[in-house]
Amino acid sequence: MHHLMAKDHRKLSDFLSKLNTKAFNGQSQGDMFKCINDFIRLVEEHFEKEEKVMNNIDYPQMLEHIKEHARLLDQLKTMKNQLNKGQTPFGDECMSWLKDWFYQHMTHADKKLDDFLLEHMDNEKVL
Repeated sequence: MHHLMAKDHRKLSDFLSKLNTKAFNGQSQGDMFKCINDFIRLVEEHFEKEEKVMNNIDYPQMLEHIKEHARLLDQLKTMKNQLNKGQTPFGDECMSWLKDWFYQHMTHADKKLDDFLLEHMDNEKVL
């Protein structure tokens, strides 16, 4: 995996673990909401970096990848709003969805980008 993507993916994975721990250690709804906001901010930063890289390297699947980012962010924000309104309790179902979301994006869309980076680019062109 390209070092730029690996670093961000580790941060996201670590944050999901932290969120999971907080979810099952009796954190208040306010604490969980703040943690989810922090996770969304981290995801947005990651997506911005990826989109900058894709633009810099003329990634052929850039538009498709960006659309997936928008869809995923919309889903995260919808979940956050449902939690904020008390429509969905934060627990197994939310954590399962978050883990699945992360795994699917990382192993499909990001894997294709990573393969392209490793095959076609040197590190200087990426940034």
